[in-house]
Amino acid sequence: MAVDIYAQEMTDILSPLMVRPVLIRDTETESSVQLKWESKILPNVTYLLQVKNVDMSSDWAIFNQSEFISKQHISVTNLQPFTTYQFRVLAVIAKNTFLESNESFPITTKAYGAPGDAPQITSLTTPSPTVISISWTPPHRPNGPLLVYKVEAVPYNRDRLRSVTKEVPANSTSWTFAQLQPSTLYTLSLSARNLLGEGPAVMKNITTPNPGNLSQRETPYLILGADNMVLRQSLISLQSQSVTLHKDQNTSILMTESVVKNMLQY
Repeated sequence: MAVDIYAQEMTDILSPLMVRPVLIRDTETESSVQLKWESKILPNVTYLLQVKNVDMSSDWAIFNQSEFISKQHISVTNLQPFTTYQFRVLAVIAKNTFLESNESFPITTKAYGAPGDAPQITSLTTPSPTVISISWTPPHRPNGPLLVYKVEAVPYNRDRLRSVTKEVPANSTSWTFAQLQPSTLYTLSLSARNLLGEGPAVMKNITTPNPGNLSQRETPYLILGADNMVLRQSLISLQSQSVTLHKDQNTSILMTESVVKNMLQY
């Protein structure tokens, strides 16, 4: 009972003191920040710093790489470059009694070094025997503003085939390679680059299909309209004869999505 009374008294005292920590101007580096917390440090109360990675939408967690070096000064170290954080103070009064301060405004550490990890591939497909499409998400630790992504398609054990490399702007997260070789195993390599260098690459393998193994439904094609006719032309062999889906000598044809779908059912 005495503990409960003490905890309530301390809560009443501390509640108005739990203001937000603020950044001390010009103290941020690539791995540390200095915070000012304009509150009283009371005896018999344990003060801890909590952190949240805003870029990754993480939950609040106790951050042990911090030190209350004076009554109103908190030193925070071992942070990631070019990362946005928020901080708050946790005051532990008793075993199950604690108070949280208001959270700081977002604080971003300075840029430093090449990207620390690779982008994450989210999709890798072969829409046709000569095409590979790849999509990705940015690296978790870019360490600075990204400039480009480097995407490379390397044919496996094919001396007569050349690799294809493309630099994709940083605001894009997908790319499609065309004019590749059918029935070929490719290694797709993906990395990110900022002003200070290129980060690690992630690699995945994929094999372009054999055109002869594709069913009619799987074969890519174009729908063409000419001279009151609707034609289907294979994209695999543009020299092959097109297939007539519809022909009418007397009337013109208005091509809509529903009309094309009905023609393709036959």
